[in-house]
Amino acid sequence: MRRARQQGGFTLAEIIVVVALLAILGTGALVGLKRQRDNAAFRRTVQNLNAIDLAKQTWQKFHPDDIWPTNELDRWSVIFTGLNLSGTAVESPAGGGFYYVEGFTPEGYTYRVGTVGEPAEGQRNGATVNRPLD
Repeated sequence: MRRARQQGGFTLAEIIVVVALLAILGTGALVGLKRQRDNAAFRRTVQNLNAIDLAKQTWQKFHPDDIWPTNELDRWSVIFTGLNLSGTAVESPAGGGFYYVEGFTPEGYTYRVGTVGEPAEGQRNGATVNRPLD
């Protein structure tokens, strides 16, 4: 007597379970990547705040008799010179006192230079990022 051979394979339920598990793992990976991108932008913002404060301190050291500009746009022009940046600072949002600089500012982040004695500030979605002066 001949036995009928069954063909091996996966059932539809098994395939659905595997696809669902892959979807869950993929979603977790994407969330992790987004978090890493946000953390990298935050770290870059803190580094930029450090650079702004260092440029202010350097300016103060080499220009002890000069008066620090009172206008934020004029302050940005001093910072551009100190950091060898080119471009312009654009107030974002208008009237907010924080500025976006193309190529210097991570997307969604803005900065305020401030006075020589106070630390520069960064902002993202209304949340302020401060860095104390050393």
